[in-house]
Amino acid sequence: MKKNTQLLGALVAVSLFSIVVGCGKEAKPVSQPVSTPAAISGNAIQLPPAEKSEVTLRLNWKIKGEFAPFFVAIDKGFYEKYGLKVNVLEGNGSADTLKTVSLGKEEFGINSGVEPAQGLAENMKVQMIGSFMTKSPLMIVSFPGSPIKTPKDLEGRKIAMNTTSTFSKVFPKFMESQGVDASKVTQVKVDSSGISGLFLTKQVQAAEVFASNDYPKFELKSEEKLDTLLLSDYGFDIPGLTMIANTDFLKANPNTTKRFLAAISEAFEYTLKNREESVQILKKHFPDVLDVKVTLAQINRTAELIEVSPTQPIGWMDEKKMQQTLTLLEDTGFITKKVDINQYFTNEYLPKK
Repeated sequence: MKKNTQLLGALVAVSLFSIVVGCGKEAKPVSQPVSTPAAISGNAIQLPPAEKSEVTLRLNWKIKGEFAPFFVAIDKGFYEKYGLKVNVLEGNGSADTLKTVSLGKEEFGINSGVEPAQGLAENMKVQMIGSFMTKSPLMIVSFPGSPIKTPKDLEGRKIAMNTTSTFSKVFPKFMESQGVDASKVTQVKVDSSGISGLFLTKQVQAAEVFASNDYPKFELKSEEKLDTLLLSDYGFDIPGLTMIANTDFLKANPNTTKRFLAAISEAFEYTLKNREESVQILKKHFPDVLDVKVTLAQINRTAELIEVSPTQPIGWMDEKKMQQTLTLLEDTGFITKKVDINQYFTNEYLPKK
C-alpha cells in the first residue's frame, strides 16, 4: 500500500489548472445548451457549455466513507463551479443502480467493476467512465493469534463469507490459483450481517471484508490489531467505486459528462487532503446515521486503494488491467461472454492531467 504522503502528493497534480465558469443555470432541453463559460487555463483545455445542467448520481449503497467526495463536491461548490446541479442519492445495491442508469432514468451511477460487465453481456446501455478505487477492496481479515499472512495459511481454518458476494464467487478460483487445498478450508457462508458476529466472537479464524467499508468497522470493534490479506496483491483485482453512465446520455451530453467528472476529480483531491472536514460534511447530510470515527477510518482505507498515475488523472482505467479483470470475471462465471473492450469503458470524459 502506498504511504499517505505519496498519495496526497500525486493527487495534487489532478487539479493544476484554474477554471472560470458561470454559476449553475436552470435545466434546459438537450437541444438548448446551457450558456456557461468554460475556458480552462493551465493546460489550455477547453470545455464547451454543458448540454444539461441538472443530473443525478445514484450510489450503489447507503452512505459510507468512500462516497464522501460526491457530497464534498456539493458543499465545496465543485459542481456549481462547472455549471452543474448534481443530485446525489443513496442506492439499494449495484444491480438496481445498473438497471436504473441503463434505462436512462438517471444519468450516472456507482458500481463495482462486475455489474457493468454483466450488463453489457445483456446489451444494457451502460459504460464505465471512471474508476476511482482501482485497487480491489476484497480482503481477508484475521486475528494476530491465528494470522492469514499468505493464501496457504487458509488451510485448516474457518473463514466467514457472504453467501452471494463477489468474494464468495471468486474465492474457489483464488484458492486454486494460489495452490491452496480447498478441502482443508472451511467456508462458513452466511448473510452479510452475520459475518461480524462470527468473526469478532472468534467462531471463525478469518472473514471476508471490504477494505474500505467493513474492515474499519472491525478494526474499531476489535481489541486487537488485525491481520489483512488483499486479494489484489495476488492478481485478483476487481475495481470498486466505478462510475457508470447511460450510453445514450453520453452521446447527447459529452460536455456535461466532462464537467461532471472534472468536478468529481477536484472533490476527490479535496477529500483526501481534508479528511476530517469531509466527514463533517457527510455528517451534515446524514446526521442521524453517520458514525464519525467509522467514516473517517473508511476514508483513510479508501485512500489506500486509490492508485494515482503520475501521467493520468484520478479515475483513469488501464486497458491491460481491464482485460485482466474481464478474463477473471469470465473464468469465475460472472460473465458468459465478452464484448469489444471499448464497449466496457472509456477515459475520454476524464479531465486531462
